[in-house]
Amino acid sequence: TVGVVSAKSRSAVMPYSELPYQDFIQTDASINPGNSGGPLLNISGELVGINSVIATRTGQSAGIGFAIPINLIQPFIAQLKEKGSVTRGWLGVTIQPVDDNLAKALDLKSNSGALITEIVEDSPADKAGLEIKDVITQFNRNEIKDSNELSRIVASTEVGEKVDVTVIRDGREKQLKVEIGERPANIWTETSTRSNRIKDLGMTVETITPDIAAQLKLEKPEGVVITNIEPGGAADNGGLIVGDVILELNDKKIDSLAAYRSAIEELKPGEAASLYILRGGRKIFRAIKIPEA
Repeated sequence: TVGVVSAKSRSAVMPYSELPYQDFIQTDASINPGNSGGPLLNISGELVGINSVIATRTGQSAGIGFAIPINLIQPFIAQLKEKGSVTRGWLGVTIQPVDDNLAKALDLKSNSGALITEIVEDSPADKAGLEIKDVITQFNRNEIKDSNELSRIVASTEVGEKVDVTVIRDGREKQLKVEIGERPANIWTETSTRSNRIKDLGMTVETITPDIAAQLKLEKPEGVVITNIEPGGAADNGGLIVGDVILELNDKKIDSLAAYRSAIEELKPGEAASLYILRGGRKIFRAIKIPEA
């Protein structure tokens, strides 16, 4: 099939997926069932991307296709040849975009950069002195436009490399040196943040941002949404699905990530927990059994 490239650097293509790096080429060249993972070629026959996903309203092949840019893949080809696996650079922070309101509240000159919301204990960021509410504006001499760009650049940085990081802290620019670490295989269960420990209930939840609220057609960006379900885990066995909005956990209102973490800290191994959730515009109850371990 043939088509045109209509956009580059598309992110949030799969907003409820546990896919941390999204930087897609958008094209209307058809991606048919079975050729995901196949090549996206230019008119000279050169490989420019790997076909990955299609957005379609009908379920048929007609729609918008997305491909991983070859420039994002090239740094890992040597690793795959030598080790058979990919090693990604790791900073050890949770980040979010900076919108106009946050830029004003944090006394920033623009809404560019990545805002740190959590820092993993003993991570490269922790050891380098990065702090919650820091806004990363430069990383290894690269200007950071948003949080997606920072994630991609950090991931492609070699483990052990020492890089310069520029942050805005309390309205002032600050320079730090960070030695990049290796991203843990299971970052959610092998690490803890300064704010609290992340417990594994077989799912990952995320703060509902204004963008997510709009996609879920919510009245306001409040609470947490399930963004990943571990097959065979407690959440999966309890009938929870990606996109469910958790309103209450054991009768405790969940209006923030902090409230969710506080509620799960009270759970006891082996007990059953009730969840009041919003799914597709309807409110329903589900129950999950807390793992013994």
